[in-house]
Amino acid sequence: MSSPLLATVILLAVFVIGTVLPVNLGALALIAAILVGPAVLGQSVKDVLGGFPADLFVLIFGVTYLFSLATVNGTIEWLVERCARLVDGRRALLPVMLFAVAAVPTSLGALAPASVAMLAPVALRLAHRYSVSAKLAALMVLYGSTAGNFSPLNPLGAIVNGTMRRVGLPTDPLFLYLVSFLYNVGIGALIFCVGGGLVLLREARQGVRVGAAIPAAVGSVGTGSSVPTGRPPSRTMPRPPAPVPAGRAPVPAGPAPVPAGPAPVPAGPAQGRRRRICARS
Repeated sequence: MSSPLLATVILLAVFVIGTVLPVNLGALALIAAILVGPAVLGQSVKDVLGGFPADLFVLIFGVTYLFSLATVNGTIEWLVERCARLVDGRRALLPVMLFAVAAVPTSLGALAPASVAMLAPVALRLAHRYSVSAKLAALMVLYGSTAGNFSPLNPLGAIVNGTMRRVGLPTDPLFLYLVSFLYNVGIGALIFCVGGGLVLLREARQGVRVGAAIPAAVGSVGTGSSVPTGRPPSRTMPRPPAPVPAGRAPVPAGPAPVPAGPAPVPAGPAQGRRRRICARS
């Protein structure tokens, strides 16, 4: 078996093992490269490690660690909630806001799957609160995260630009980022129109607002609260008593009164005999 074919088979085995078993795929590939390089290709470990993209590794590690902290301490959720307050009941602005907020982390360097995992639960909760289609909200988050994939700070953009520089091809990181961003904006606009956004725009022209006065904790998924509709809450009035028919005595409201002492014993023959005996004595 030739060396390129053997290296390809080992690479496929790395992908299969990393998919089936709970093993980090990058660490497994690094170990395979250190073993395959000297044994198959005759390279030294120093030469193998020389091809390791240390700058890209530091970029991915730092950005992923930063956004992991932002997710754990609630910064991302706080940012989305603040932006949702700016919507102020105008449901047509909610999908646009979700797209814009989802594009920020990936443009700053976060990976698209991590951005979707951070924002999807918050987006679905906001969609439930404002009665917006959950599919529309999820797709806005998805394509918003994809819009920033080829930012110069994103690992994908860094890989593409670095590869083009190494092979000697001209590259423009800003142009690549803007083309990808505008393409996803167009896809997002199409999904907005097809997924019910035109209805939301029609409501916005009529001045309809939903959930404008609802606090942040109300209407979240899992709290058992209903979707706000702008109507005042219903009040339960006491039922009036039924009228008494004519000619019938009214039924007393409570139980009959109990006499305070024992009932008097009626006078009988036995009580008369006792009186006569007492009179003779």
